Amino acid sequence: MSELSPADPGPEPATTTEPEIHAQDLAPEVVHRSRLLKALGTVLAAVGTAFFLLQLYISSRPGAAPAPWIDLMLNAIVLAAGVATIWLARSERLSLAAWVIVVSFLFAAALKLYVEGRPDTDLAGRLGLLSLVALAFVLLDRAAAWAVFGISAVTLVGMHVLWLNGYLPPPVARDEAGQVVFSIVIWLSAATPIAVVLYSTMSVLRDQARSLRQRVRDLTLLRGIGNQIAQTLDLEDVLATAVRALQSTFGYESVVILTVLREPDRLTARAAAGKHADLLPEDHSQRLSEGLIGWVATRGESVLVNDVGADPRYVNHYRDKVST
Repeated sequence: MSELSPADPGPEPATTTEPEIHAQDLAPEVVHRSRLLKALGTVLAAVGTAFFLLQLYISSRPGAAPAPWIDLMLNAIVLAAGVATIWLARSERLSLAAWVIVVSFLFAAALKLYVEGRPDTDLAGRLGLLSLVALAFVLLDRAAAWAVFGISAVTLVGMHVLWLNGYLPPPVARDEAGQVVFSIVIWLSAATPIAVVLYSTMSVLRDQARSLRQRVRDLTLLRGIGNQIAQTLDLEDVLATAVRALQSTFGYESVVILTVLREPDRLTARAAAGKHADLLPEDHSQRLSEGLIGWVATRGESVLVNDVGADPRYVNHYRDKVST
């Protein structure tokens, strides 16, 4: 068993146990999804706000026609979806936030296809459906994403059927300024979510690549330690080699190996390396249930402590030599 000795008050990260470490292995995916949803919500809220302000400006001009109701409704959908997504993502209700995004995109795309009256030439609705499918496969599980894909296809085909049978209204009339604003906002509402998804995904992939490279380096170093130990037959030399290699390889301030082989119910120091190695007596031992090291030995769990002085389990056997 390899642990820092009680004489080593060196800084360590916050307390955790093995089950928590396994749970943290999933954290990058959760963090990525949360960060992505917050970014999407922010983008939608910004686009909705910008669209609303532009509508107010255009409508306030002398002789300008009032904004079409479809534009006002789309603005309300985008703005409400953005605000709701931000709130749900910050409340850690990520699945519900994802569905808010998907449903709002589906409804907005269907609405655009319907009121524009020409699904064969209307790019706004088709861009909305394209963004919807892309977001579904990022935010939802596989089955739900394929279901959304099928619904989007049915929506597009259904609008064509309605159009061919004369059930769609004529395209919405807009003046030149209104049409320009509408086109820009439609492009932003379709392009920016896809850009956010791609950027966030690439960031996660880069982080994972760095993590994998670090793991490869660690495994390579551990393999070197194993090779050094394999060349030594004497147990004391093996232990001494192990603590030196661990301390130098990973940069630990101190490393001590303790065993329970010599006395029952006691831990005995067998080898030490690092800053406090010379302060540790050769015959150092402690009760098996004593201190952080004893806590680890009796439970068989790892523990990481950021401030050992604040942990009631910590015991400093050499206060005259080592300050906490």
